[in-house]
Amino acid sequence: MAAIPITARGAEMLKAELNRLKAVERPTVIQAIKDARALIGKSEGDVAEVAAPAGPREYEVLDVRYV
Repeated sequence: MAAIPITARGAEMLKAELNRLKAVERPTVIQAIKDARALIGKSEGDVAEVAAPAGPREYEVLDVRYV
């Protein structure tokens, strides 16, 4: 991957966004997925695809993309 120049302020903004995603968004998404699994009777150990609402799954994909 080629290096992309970034300003110090830009780097700080990206770090702040990453911290927010990890500290706020990820726990919210994890809880939403747990709630969805509870609604359909699935546990964390189930490997079958869970029919969770689209919202939490979309956030999960977004969260992973930034990590």
